[in-house]
Amino acid sequence: MEFDLFSYFSPMHCACETGNIDIVKLLLDYRADPNLIMQQRRKLPTERLGVYWSPFHIACECGNIELVKFLVDNRADINLPNSHGVSPLHIVSQHPMPELITFLLDNGANPNAKDKDRETPLVLAARARLSVNVELLITEANIDEKNIHDDTPLHVASSLGFSEIVDILIRNNAKVDIPNKDGNTPLHLAVISKHKECVSFLLDAHADVFVLNNKRQSSFVLSSGEITTMMKKVIEKAGRENKNLRVKTADKTPRSTKKTPSQINNQREKARLAQTRTQKTKADRVPDDAQSISQKSRSDATSVAAKPLKRPIFDENDMYSYMDTINFILEEAQMNFNRELLVVQQEMDNLHRDLEKYGAIEENA
Repeated sequence: MEFDLFSYFSPMHCACETGNIDIVKLLLDYRADPNLIMQQRRKLPTERLGVYWSPFHIACECGNIELVKFLVDNRADINLPNSHGVSPLHIVSQHPMPELITFLLDNGANPNAKDKDRETPLVLAARARLSVNVELLITEANIDEKNIHDDTPLHVASSLGFSEIVDILIRNNAKVDIPNKDGNTPLHLAVISKHKECVSFLLDAHADVFVLNNKRQSSFVLSSGEITTMMKKVIEKAGRENKNLRVKTADKTPRSTKKTPSQINNQREKARLAQTRTQKTKADRVPDDAQSISQKSRSDATSVAAKPLKRPIFDENDMYSYMDTINFILEEAQMNFNRELLVVQQEMDNLHRDLEKYGAIEENA
Protein backbone atom coordinates (compact mmCIF):
# COMPACT_ATOMS: atom_id res chain seq x y z
CA MET A 1 0.00 0.00 0.00
CA GLU A 2 1.51 3.31 -1.09
CA PHE A 3 1.60 6.03 1.55
CA ASP A 4 -0.30 9.21 0.84
CA LEU A 5 -0.45 11.78 3.63
CA PHE A 6 -3.97 12.75 2.56
CA SER A 7 -5.28 9.25 1.88
CA TYR A 8 -7.29 8.98 5.09
CA PHE A 9 -9.43 11.25 7.25
CA SER A 10 -7.95 10.05 10.54
CA PRO A 11 -4.45 10.63 11.97
CA MET A 12 -4.67 7.09 13.38
CA HIS A 13 -5.03 5.71 9.86
CA CYS A 14 -1.90 7.56 8.77
CA ALA A 15 0.06 6.46 11.84
CA CYS A 16 -0.83 2.80 11.25
CA GLU A 17 0.17 3.04 7.61
CA THR A 18 3.59 4.41 8.52
CA GLY A 19 3.97 1.82 11.28
CA ASN A 20 4.95 4.41 13.87
CA ILE A 21 3.98 2.72 17.14
CA ASP A 22 4.99 5.75 19.23
CA ILE A 23 2.52 7.97 17.37
CA VAL A 24 -0.14 5.26 17.65
CA LYS A 25 0.44 5.10 21.42
CA LEU A 26 0.15 8.87 21.67
CA LEU A 27 -3.11 8.88 19.71
CA LEU A 28 -4.52 6.07 21.85
CA ASP A 29 -3.63 8.07 24.96
CA TYR A 30 -5.84 10.79 23.52
CA ARG A 31 -8.63 8.24 23.04
CA ALA A 32 -8.22 7.64 19.32
CA ASP A 33 -10.37 4.72 18.15
CA PRO A 34 -8.46 1.81 16.50
CA ASN A 35 -11.78 0.54 15.14
CA LEU A 36 -12.80 3.77 13.42
CA ILE A 37 -13.81 2.94 9.86
CA MET A 38 -13.45 5.86 7.49
CA GLN A 39 -13.47 6.23 3.75
CA GLN A 40 -10.29 6.59 1.76
CA ARG A 41 -10.10 10.01 0.09
CA ARG A 42 -10.23 10.07 -3.69
CA LYS A 43 -9.42 12.86 -6.10
CA LEU A 44 -12.21 11.78 -8.46
CA PRO A 45 -15.86 12.61 -7.63
CA THR A 46 -16.66 8.98 -6.79
CA GLU A 47 -16.00 8.93 -3.05
CA ARG A 48 -19.18 7.03 -2.35
CA LEU A 49 -17.63 4.07 -4.23
CA GLY A 50 -14.56 4.03 -2.04
CA VAL A 51 -13.70 1.34 0.49
CA TYR A 52 -13.92 2.10 4.20
CA TRP A 53 -11.03 0.87 6.36
CA SER A 54 -10.13 0.86 10.03
CA PRO A 55 -6.61 1.56 11.34
CA PHE A 56 -6.42 -2.12 12.31
CA HIS A 57 -7.11 -3.21 8.71
CA ILE A 58 -4.28 -0.99 7.53
CA ALA A 59 -1.84 -2.37 10.10
CA CYS A 60 -2.68 -5.90 8.90
CA GLU A 61 -2.32 -4.90 5.25
CA CYS A 62 1.14 -3.54 5.98
CA GLY A 63 2.12 -6.76 7.76
CA ASN A 64 3.35 -4.98 10.88
CA ILE A 65 3.00 -7.76 13.46
CA GLU A 66 4.19 -5.66 16.39
CA LEU A 67 1.68 -2.95 15.61
CA VAL A 68 -1.08 -5.52 15.14
CA LYS A 69 -0.32 -7.07 18.53
CA PHE A 70 -0.25 -3.64 20.14
CA LEU A 71 -3.64 -2.69 18.66
CA VAL A 72 -5.20 -5.99 19.77
CA ASP A 73 -3.99 -5.26 23.29
CA ASN A 74 -5.67 -1.86 23.00
CA ARG A 75 -9.24 -2.74 22.10
CA ALA A 76 -8.89 -3.37 18.35
CA ASP A 77 -11.72 -5.61 17.09
CA ILE A 78 -10.00 -8.62 15.53
CA ASN A 79 -13.10 -9.55 13.48
CA LEU A 80 -14.12 -6.05 12.41
CA PRO A 81 -15.31 -6.09 8.76
CA ASN A 82 -14.74 -3.14 6.47
CA SER A 83 -17.38 -1.71 4.14
CA HIS A 84 -17.04 -4.76 1.84
CA GLY A 85 -17.20 -7.28 4.64
CA VAL A 86 -13.44 -7.86 4.59
CA SER A 87 -12.02 -8.84 7.97
CA PRO A 88 -8.35 -8.48 9.01
CA LEU A 89 -7.96 -12.26 8.48
CA HIS A 90 -9.22 -11.88 4.91
CA ILE A 91 -6.46 -9.36 4.30
CA VAL A 92 -3.52 -11.31 5.70
CA SER A 93 -4.69 -14.56 4.08
CA GLN A 94 -3.91 -13.09 0.65
CA HIS A 95 -0.31 -12.31 1.58
CA PRO A 96 2.62 -14.47 2.74
CA MET A 97 2.05 -13.58 6.39
CA PRO A 98 1.82 -16.94 8.23
CA GLU A 99 2.89 -15.40 11.54
CA LEU A 100 0.06 -12.87 11.40
CA ILE A 101 -2.46 -15.56 10.44
CA THR A 102 -1.40 -17.67 13.41
CA PHE A 103 -1.63 -14.69 15.76
CA LEU A 104 -5.11 -13.69 14.55
CA LEU A 105 -6.43 -17.26 14.78
CA ASP A 106 -4.97 -17.69 18.25
CA ASN A 107 -6.72 -14.51 19.34
CA GLY A 108 -10.19 -15.38 18.13
CA ALA A 109 -10.28 -14.39 14.46
CA ASN A 110 -13.19 -16.07 12.67
CA PRO A 111 -11.76 -18.42 10.00
CA ASN A 112 -15.18 -18.68 8.32
CA ALA A 113 -15.89 -14.95 8.06
CA LYS A 114 -17.38 -13.98 4.68
CA ASP A 115 -16.95 -10.81 2.64
CA LYS A 116 -19.57 -9.36 0.29
CA ASP A 117 -18.85 -12.14 -2.22
CA ARG A 118 -19.25 -14.72 0.56
CA GLU A 119 -15.60 -15.62 0.28
CA THR A 120 -13.74 -16.92 3.31
CA PRO A 121 -10.05 -16.36 4.10
CA LEU A 122 -9.40 -19.95 2.95
CA VAL A 123 -10.81 -19.26 -0.53
CA LEU A 124 -8.64 -16.15 -0.81
CA ALA A 125 -5.54 -18.04 0.32
CA ALA A 126 -6.24 -20.76 -2.26
CA ARG A 127 -6.71 -18.17 -5.00
CA ALA A 128 -3.45 -16.48 -3.99
CA ARG A 129 -1.68 -19.88 -4.23
CA LEU A 130 -0.29 -19.60 -0.71
CA SER A 131 0.14 -23.19 0.48
CA VAL A 132 1.35 -22.27 3.98
CA ASN A 133 -1.66 -20.01 4.54
CA VAL A 134 -4.00 -22.76 3.34
CA GLU A 135 -2.41 -25.27 5.71
CA LEU A 136 -2.87 -22.88 8.64
CA LEU A 137 -6.47 -21.95 7.84
CA ILE A 138 -7.60 -25.53 7.17
CA THR A 139 -7.08 -26.43 10.81
CA GLU A 140 -10.03 -24.26 11.86
CA ALA A 141 -11.97 -23.27 8.73
CA ASN A 142 -14.83 -25.06 7.00
CA ILE A 143 -12.95 -26.58 4.08
CA ASP A 144 -16.06 -26.83 1.89
CA GLU A 145 -17.51 -23.36 2.51
CA LYS A 146 -19.02 -21.90 -0.69
CA ASN A 147 -18.74 -18.39 -2.10
CA ILE A 148 -21.36 -16.41 -4.02
CA HIS A 149 -20.92 -18.71 -7.03
CA ASP A 150 -21.13 -21.80 -4.81
CA ASP A 151 -17.44 -22.44 -5.46
CA THR A 152 -15.48 -24.13 -2.68
CA PRO A 153 -11.74 -23.63 -2.19
CA LEU A 154 -11.26 -26.86 -4.18
CA HIS A 155 -13.23 -25.39 -7.10
CA VAL A 156 -11.01 -22.32 -7.08
CA ALA A 157 -7.72 -24.22 -6.91
CA SER A 158 -8.84 -26.74 -9.56
CA SER A 159 -9.93 -24.08 -12.03
CA LEU A 160 -6.65 -22.17 -11.62
CA GLY A 161 -4.47 -25.28 -11.90
CA PHE A 162 -2.90 -24.94 -8.45
CA SER A 163 -2.18 -28.65 -8.04
CA GLU A 164 -0.32 -28.25 -4.75
CA ILE A 165 -3.35 -26.49 -3.23
CA VAL A 166 -5.65 -29.19 -4.65
CA ASP A 167 -3.45 -31.84 -3.04
CA ILE A 168 -3.55 -30.11 0.36
CA LEU A 169 -7.33 -29.72 0.27
CA ILE A 170 -7.93 -33.33 -0.76
CA ARG A 171 -5.56 -34.64 1.91
CA ASN A 172 -7.64 -32.70 4.42
CA ASN A 173 -10.87 -34.36 3.28
CA ALA A 174 -12.31 -31.70 0.99
CA LYS A 175 -15.37 -33.05 -0.83
CA VAL A 176 -14.54 -33.62 -4.49
CA ASP A 177 -18.04 -33.84 -6.01
CA ILE A 178 -19.72 -30.66 -4.75
CA PRO A 179 -21.39 -28.77 -7.65
CA ASN A 180 -21.29 -24.99 -7.99
CA LYS A 181 -24.08 -22.80 -9.40
CA ASP A 182 -23.34 -24.07 -12.91
CA GLY A 183 -23.43 -27.65 -11.68
CA ASN A 184 -19.69 -27.99 -12.23
CA THR A 185 -17.62 -30.02 -9.80
CA PRO A 186 -13.92 -29.31 -9.23
CA LEU A 187 -13.21 -32.07 -11.78
CA HIS A 188 -15.33 -30.29 -14.41
CA LEU A 189 -13.32 -27.09 -13.90
CA ALA A 190 -9.95 -28.86 -13.97
CA VAL A 191 -10.93 -30.69 -17.17
CA ILE A 192 -12.26 -27.55 -18.87
CA SER A 193 -9.03 -25.69 -18.05
CA LYS A 194 -6.93 -28.75 -19.05
CA HIS A 195 -5.03 -28.93 -15.75
CA LYS A 196 -3.76 -32.52 -15.89
CA GLU A 197 -2.12 -32.60 -12.44
CA CYS A 198 -5.29 -31.35 -10.77
CA VAL A 199 -7.33 -33.92 -12.69
CA SER A 200 -4.93 -36.63 -11.53
CA PHE A 201 -5.31 -35.66 -7.87
CA LEU A 202 -9.10 -35.52 -8.18
CA LEU A 203 -9.31 -38.91 -9.91
CA ASP A 204 -7.09 -40.44 -7.24
CA ALA A 205 -9.59 -39.07 -4.71
CA HIS A 206 -12.39 -40.93 -6.58
CA ALA A 207 -14.03 -37.87 -8.12
CA ASP A 208 -17.07 -38.94 -10.14
CA VAL A 209 -16.38 -38.59 -13.88
CA PHE A 210 -20.08 -38.98 -14.75
CA VAL A 211 -21.60 -36.17 -12.66
CA LEU A 212 -23.64 -33.91 -14.96
CA ASN A 213 -23.51 -30.11 -14.82
CA ASN A 214 -26.41 -27.81 -15.66
CA LYS A 215 -25.71 -28.31 -19.38
CA ARG A 216 -26.04 -32.08 -18.93
CA GLN A 217 -22.32 -32.57 -19.52
CA SER A 218 -20.04 -34.85 -17.56
CA SER A 219 -16.35 -34.15 -17.05
CA PHE A 220 -15.65 -37.31 -19.07
CA VAL A 221 -17.50 -35.89 -22.09
CA LEU A 222 -15.71 -32.54 -21.74
CA SER A 223 -12.29 -34.16 -21.59
CA SER A 224 -9.83 -34.57 -24.45
CA GLY A 225 -6.37 -35.93 -25.18
CA GLU A 226 -4.34 -37.20 -22.24
CA ILE A 227 -7.06 -36.33 -19.74
CA THR A 228 -9.51 -38.62 -21.56
CA THR A 229 -6.91 -41.39 -21.45
CA MET A 230 -6.52 -40.85 -17.70
CA MET A 231 -10.27 -41.08 -17.18
CA LYS A 232 -10.61 -44.22 -19.30
CA LYS A 233 -7.96 -45.92 -17.17
CA VAL A 234 -9.96 -45.07 -14.05
CA ILE A 235 -13.15 -46.43 -15.64
CA GLU A 236 -11.42 -49.61 -16.78
CA LYS A 237 -9.87 -50.13 -13.34
CA ALA A 238 -13.25 -49.66 -11.69
CA GLY A 239 -14.73 -52.21 -14.09
CA ARG A 240 -12.02 -54.78 -13.29
CA GLU A 241 -12.54 -54.28 -9.58
CA ASN A 242 -16.32 -54.56 -10.04
CA LYS A 243 -16.87 -51.14 -8.47
CA ASN A 244 -20.24 -49.46 -8.64
CA LEU A 245 -19.57 -46.43 -10.84
CA ARG A 246 -22.23 -43.78 -10.35
CA VAL A 247 -23.24 -43.62 -14.00
CA LYS A 248 -25.82 -40.92 -14.67
CA THR A 249 -28.06 -40.44 -17.69
CA ALA A 250 -28.71 -37.25 -19.63
CA ASP A 251 -32.42 -38.11 -19.96
CA LYS A 252 -34.43 -35.51 -18.02
CA THR A 253 -37.69 -37.53 -18.01
CA PRO A 254 -39.07 -39.04 -14.77
CA ARG A 255 -37.96 -42.48 -16.01
CA SER A 256 -34.36 -41.54 -15.39
CA THR A 257 -33.07 -43.15 -12.25
CA LYS A 258 -29.70 -43.91 -10.77
CA LYS A 259 -28.53 -47.36 -11.92
CA THR A 260 -28.34 -50.02 -9.26
CA PRO A 261 -25.46 -52.51 -8.99
CA SER A 262 -27.69 -55.24 -10.47
CA GLN A 263 -28.49 -53.05 -13.47
CA ILE A 264 -24.81 -52.37 -14.03
CA ASN A 265 -24.04 -56.09 -13.79
CA ASN A 266 -26.80 -56.74 -16.35
CA GLN A 267 -25.18 -54.20 -18.64
CA ARG A 268 -21.86 -55.98 -18.28
CA GLU A 269 -23.52 -59.26 -19.25
CA LYS A 270 -25.16 -57.60 -22.26
CA ALA A 271 -21.78 -56.23 -23.33
CA ARG A 272 -20.23 -59.68 -23.01
CA LEU A 273 -23.04 -61.28 -25.05
CA ALA A 274 -22.78 -58.54 -27.67
CA GLN A 275 -19.07 -59.25 -28.02
CA THR A 276 -19.79 -62.99 -28.35
CA ARG A 277 -22.43 -62.29 -31.02
CA THR A 278 -19.96 -60.11 -32.90
CA GLN A 279 -17.34 -62.86 -32.94
CA LYS A 280 -19.94 -65.42 -34.04
CA THR A 281 -21.21 -63.10 -36.77
CA LYS A 282 -17.69 -62.66 -38.10
CA ALA A 283 -17.26 -66.44 -38.30
CA ASP A 284 -20.66 -66.94 -39.95
CA ARG A 285 -20.22 -64.23 -42.55
CA VAL A 286 -16.80 -65.26 -43.87
CA PRO A 287 -17.43 -68.33 -46.10
CA ASP A 288 -14.98 -71.22 -45.75
CA ASP A 289 -15.27 -72.26 -49.38
CA ALA A 290 -14.03 -69.65 -51.81
CA GLN A 291 -15.77 -71.47 -54.64
CA SER A 292 -19.15 -70.88 -53.00
CA ILE A 293 -18.46 -67.17 -53.13
CA SER A 294 -17.66 -67.20 -56.81
CA GLN A 295 -20.97 -68.88 -57.62
CA LYS A 296 -23.13 -66.10 -56.17
CA SER A 297 -24.35 -63.11 -58.12
CA ARG A 298 -23.52 -59.52 -57.20
CA SER A 299 -26.95 -59.02 -55.63
CA ASP A 300 -26.73 -62.28 -53.70
CA ALA A 301 -23.30 -61.35 -52.38
CA THR A 302 -24.55 -57.97 -51.22
CA SER A 303 -27.59 -59.49 -49.51
CA VAL A 304 -25.40 -61.99 -47.64
CA ALA A 305 -22.95 -59.37 -46.40
CA ALA A 306 -25.38 -56.55 -45.75
CA LYS A 307 -27.97 -57.93 -43.38
CA PRO A 308 -29.47 -54.93 -41.56
CA LEU A 309 -28.01 -54.15 -38.15
CA LYS A 310 -29.83 -52.40 -35.36
CA ARG A 311 -27.81 -49.46 -34.08
CA PRO A 312 -27.71 -49.39 -30.25
CA ILE A 313 -28.98 -46.37 -28.35
CA PHE A 314 -25.92 -44.29 -27.45
CA ASP A 315 -25.68 -42.64 -24.03
CA GLU A 316 -22.51 -40.54 -23.77
CA ASN A 317 -22.52 -40.84 -19.98
CA ASP A 318 -22.78 -44.64 -19.88
CA MET A 319 -19.51 -46.51 -20.41
CA TYR A 320 -21.38 -49.71 -21.32
CA SER A 321 -23.16 -47.82 -24.07
CA TYR A 322 -19.69 -47.07 -25.45
CA MET A 323 -18.96 -50.81 -25.53
CA ASP A 324 -22.22 -51.63 -27.36
CA THR A 325 -21.54 -48.88 -29.89
CA ILE A 326 -17.97 -50.07 -30.48
CA ASN A 327 -19.22 -53.62 -31.07
CA PHE A 328 -21.78 -52.29 -33.54
CA ILE A 329 -19.12 -50.31 -35.42
CA LEU A 330 -16.83 -53.35 -35.60
CA GLU A 331 -19.65 -55.58 -36.85
CA GLU A 332 -20.72 -53.01 -39.42
CA ALA A 333 -17.12 -52.63 -40.62
CA GLN A 334 -16.80 -56.41 -40.97
CA MET A 335 -20.01 -56.53 -43.02
CA ASN A 336 -18.77 -53.76 -45.31
CA PHE A 337 -15.50 -55.62 -45.76
CA ASN A 338 -17.35 -58.85 -46.60
CA ARG A 339 -19.52 -57.00 -49.10
CA GLU A 340 -16.51 -55.52 -50.89
CA LEU A 341 -14.73 -58.86 -50.79
CA LEU A 342 -17.68 -60.62 -52.41
CA VAL A 343 -18.04 -57.96 -55.09
CA VAL A 344 -14.34 -58.20 -55.97
CA GLN A 345 -14.60 -61.99 -56.07
CA GLN A 346 -17.60 -61.72 -58.39
CA GLU A 347 -15.68 -59.41 -60.73
CA MET A 348 -12.78 -61.85 -60.77
CA ASP A 349 -15.14 -64.71 -61.61
CA ASN A 350 -16.66 -62.71 -64.45
CA LEU A 351 -13.19 -61.92 -65.78
CA HIS A 352 -12.22 -65.56 -65.51
CA ARG A 353 -15.29 -66.60 -67.53
CA ASP A 354 -14.49 -64.00 -70.17
CA LEU A 355 -10.95 -65.34 -70.45
CA GLU A 356 -12.27 -68.88 -70.80
CA LYS A 357 -14.62 -67.78 -73.60
CA TYR A 358 -11.77 -65.96 -75.33
CA GLY A 359 -9.60 -69.08 -75.09
CA ALA A 360 -12.38 -71.24 -76.53
CA ILE A 361 -12.81 -68.87 -79.48
CA GLU A 362 -9.06 -69.03 -80.24
CA GLU A 363 -9.11 -72.83 -80.10
CA ASN A 364 -12.05 -73.00 -82.55
CA ALA A 365 -10.28 -70.56 -84.83
